[in-house]
Amino acid sequence: ILGKQKQEGQGLGYIRRVDDNKVYMTAEQIPAIKKQAIAYVDQRLINVQREDINSITVNSPNDIYILRPGPGDKTVIFENLQEGKVLNNSIADKVFDALAGLSFEDVNAESSKRGLQFDRRYLCRLKDSTVYTIWLAKDGDAWFIKCDAQFADKTPVTKTQGEVESDEQLKIKEAKLLARDAAEEFSDTHKGWVYQIPAYRAETLTRTSADLFEVPKTQQADANELLNTAAE
Repeated sequence: ILGKQKQEGQGLGYIRRVDDNKVYMTAEQIPAIKKQAIAYVDQRLINVQREDINSITVNSPNDIYILRPGPGDKTVIFENLQEGKVLNNSIADKVFDALAGLSFEDVNAESSKRGLQFDRRYLCRLKDSTVYTIWLAKDGDAWFIKCDAQFADKTPVTKTQGEVESDEQLKIKEAKLLARDAAEEFSDTHKGWVYQIPAYRAETLTRTSADLFEVPKTQQADANELLNTAAE
């Protein structure tokens, strides 16, 4: 049992065993005891590197769109962009990179969150055939997710008897096996759990296609003119 510190900021303090009334002074700084169990959990979920992404698909009720990496650094392509629409690359880039360092605030068994409606989906396809899927649900101001990973390339890794393979071929096969195993491990680890994530991260993961377009300059000018007229 930890008591008060001897002097504020010194780190030395009073302690005693639960089964003993004798009180002791610590010889070293008392270790910080975290108040919540979640503080002892690795709260990182996914950390996808931008250069590994092949495409992003975002689904929400009555809306779906696909983003792909652009030709330049931090540029994004909106697949099948309608004529007259102008992509806001800054917002689209945040959506594209939303799985970089994704972490959670709390975790619960899925059985305790059966009332949630996971009606939004964020799907990230990597160049190595790994596919991360994030399902999202909102309850009041809180956002919850379920996550899964699959390895889309189902072609078996084989070796023909007597065949001599180059180091490059062996490295490709090894990378495929490692990526497949990592996807299976991720899926097994997170199966049956629901995670609460920060609202600002959820808002990025659930951006609609309309959120990604810039207002045409002519419309913005008309709006500014109306505001100025109203102010006068």
